[in-house]
Amino acid sequence: MRAACGGRYMQYFAAISASLSVAMQGAFLGWPAPTLPKLEAADSPVPITLEQASWLASINSLTTLIAVPLVALTIDRLGRKWLLLLAAAPFAVFWLMVAFVSSFEMLLAARIIGSIGSGIALSVPHLYVSEVAQTHIRGALAALFMIMMNSGNLYIMCTGPFLSVTGASYAGLVLPALFVLTFLWVPESPYFLLLRKKEGDAKDTLARLRANTDLEAELREMHKAIQQKGQTQGSFRDIVFNAVHRRTLLLVVGLTVLYLGTGSQALVAFSTEIFNRSGSSIDSDVSSIIVAAVQLVASVSASALVDRAGRRPLLICGFVGCAVSMAALGVYFFLADAQHVDMSALYWLPLTGLTAFQASYALGLGAAFFVVVGEIFHVSVKGVASSVVTAALGVVGFATKMSFQPVSAALGTYWVFWGFAVISLCGALYVFLLIPETKGQTFSEINELMESSVPTEVVNEKTKGHHTTP
Repeated sequence: MRAACGGRYMQYFAAISASLSVAMQGAFLGWPAPTLPKLEAADSPVPITLEQASWLASINSLTTLIAVPLVALTIDRLGRKWLLLLAAAPFAVFWLMVAFVSSFEMLLAARIIGSIGSGIALSVPHLYVSEVAQTHIRGALAALFMIMMNSGNLYIMCTGPFLSVTGASYAGLVLPALFVLTFLWVPESPYFLLLRKKEGDAKDTLARLRANTDLEAELREMHKAIQQKGQTQGSFRDIVFNAVHRRTLLLVVGLTVLYLGTGSQALVAFSTEIFNRSGSSIDSDVSSIIVAAVQLVASVSASALVDRAGRRPLLICGFVGCAVSMAALGVYFFLADAQHVDMSALYWLPLTGLTAFQASYALGLGAAFFVVVGEIFHVSVKGVASSVVTAALGVVGFATKMSFQPVSAALGTYWVFWGFAVISLCGALYVFLLIPETKGQTFSEINELMESSVPTEVVNEKTKGHHTTP
């Protein structure tokens, strides 16, 4: 019994440590909210314009694409562990460059370099955790990503407003250092070791992670899950010409577009400015901290629900909650900006609406999305498929953040919020109609589920003449 507990504790330690890479990502994404108002102020150490602020908040989503080929080419060669460790370097360089910044161009270069680490942190941790965790706790451990993402965001929201730009940068360096110091001690994914034909190492790793469970039975299950790997190179071509892999990727890319189409990244990047525009009497920095704290609490709750409620219910409820809160914020800004109604009696609504959005996002979408991405792809194409999903995250994240300020200025902030509300409703319908439930299933069972959703004759026709099998 003690050995079994020890194995489970190692799974938790590995998952928490891996998720610290996502905390680095959360701080990196949250950096613009407390920092851009300082840089735009009259006494800024590096004066920037409104347009330059939009580029600083948005460019990292686009340049995240730099990491896509890196991940696709190395994740099945270098391994999950060492690729994740590499992610700490770009984040550390980002914080050091910001600490010694002397120009807008240097800030922009720092954001671009940091985005390489961001691309790795978006692609690899959920794959690693899904491969080291046992089925009955896999969802809960994967939900740690949103907890750590929000922890990193809250950390920078609490330090950024009260420190100088340089001081906040030194505080940001703590996260890469903590990640490296802990993650060096965790084992490599046993799936990766089997892919590299290191069965002895894989068995030793399982012994550390599982203690006195039936290791031979789990090894057989892993072999079953990766049996296609000997027939495919795990390339993008394999996804294109295999009907099952192609349909799975299209489903997840569609979910990704709707997931970020809710406006989550734009609202994080510009939360302080949104509160400034709202005219609320509550301090904008304090409001941002409250929102980040509520988001963290909601993500902790999600980790307990994802293996009980399932992935689909959380996704649907998350999308609906985001739609309602965005619609309410749209009404507030419409009355205040377009109709010039005195909204002083509803000073609390911007904070409440944005808090409700982030709570819905963290409780429903944030946890379940990364769990689905980590589970639904066949292990033979997980690396390249996750890279494509990361590319989609980058493109959509860039579009929402880059367009937020120009569209708000041209049409009104209320139209932006109403647009996010419509996309959120579409997301709920999309999940209800198309996304399967993967709760409590092994990887081989999930693969069989995805195969059953594609007509046999289509699979046979599309895979004929190619080296992949469904």
